[in-house]
Amino acid sequence: MTGMRIMFVAQDFPPHVGGIQTYAVRVAEQLAAHCQQFSVIAPRSPGWEAVDARLGFEVIRIGRRHDWLPLRSIPTLVRLVHRRGFEAAFHTQWQTTPLSAALRRAGWLRRLYVAAHGRELLTGPNRFRRAFDRLRAASLQQADAVFSVSANTGRLVRDVVGVDPHRIAVVPNGTDPGQWHRVDATAWRRQHDLGQARVVASVGRLVPNKGFDRVIEAMPTVLARVPNTIYIVGGTGPDEARLRELARSLGVASRVRFVGRVPDHELNAFYSGADVFTTISREAPPAIEGFGIVFLEAAACETPVVAGRSGGIPDAVLDGETGILVDPQRADAVAAGILQILEDPALGRRLGRHGRQRVVDELNWPQIGKRLAELIAADLE
Repeated sequence: MTGMRIMFVAQDFPPHVGGIQTYAVRVAEQLAAHCQQFSVIAPRSPGWEAVDARLGFEVIRIGRRHDWLPLRSIPTLVRLVHRRGFEAAFHTQWQTTPLSAALRRAGWLRRLYVAAHGRELLTGPNRFRRAFDRLRAASLQQADAVFSVSANTGRLVRDVVGVDPHRIAVVPNGTDPGQWHRVDATAWRRQHDLGQARVVASVGRLVPNKGFDRVIEAMPTVLARVPNTIYIVGGTGPDEARLRELARSLGVASRVRFVGRVPDHELNAFYSGADVFTTISREAPPAIEGFGIVFLEAAACETPVVAGRSGGIPDAVLDGETGILVDPQRADAVAAGILQILEDPALGRRLGRHGRQRVVDELNWPQIGKRLAELIAADLE
């Protein structure tokens, strides 16, 4: 596999943060190790120098706005392919693929690969929407392989975009079990004055489809049976005022704590200090959960998960094995899932151990990168 020559194009890349940015840099790190020649094209954003200095491969930074990368990268793509003899292009999103597709038609590239995450398959501008949809379909249909991060995303690629199912391969997201692991959370619990409370925790952007409201709606039922429960909500976002008012209206405001953004260096303690980690994402197209890397982070910390059965989450959380999946539209189902773990600590420990083991065995970036490299190498033969 080490003879491959791959040009990697990432419209979203660190130092910007997010799920796709994490995917892009972690996959790039792994693919680079399997290639004879490997270069990344990404936007130039504040702090890029420090990021690139830590990476073991070339990153060519173009422009300052990620949405202009498809146009600004054209001269660089043509020059790299012509001068360096790249045989394949890997795009982390479909928007940057048209030029690579043209270069392949001209015989300058042998293969074109695209990753699919979920939301980008459903979003689009209000103006010129039909033209935009046609461009997206054409871009993905021309790929030699579309690597979807979940089975649900693969179904969207097939049914919504119209890609030949033989060109779709499901390769899930991963995480780093060395970075995410169980720690002593005593100090974290003391910091938040939790005492002997049973803790349900969520972290993420506070937006409606993430389902923080369903957990708050479940709290009266949870508290009726486990009165010392506290719900810790980490993150910020436009839905915060509504969520606070919901907690007040249900009489649980004293048991729901909004702690704001959780710094990365505190997340291990955040996960480890919780008895249950939960995010009850629901589908509200175009907002869908393509996979849910946050569930793997919590699992790597051996924290049992309760998650909404929607989008690509069933690929991240195995129901009854690494967590519990519930109907994200029903607060009673959310309460039942949380109580199942709170009232059965042995079950919680078993789910947590199995979650950690799955990350160590399967859902880590070296394994994901190896799988992608094997698929690409087999296709290039």
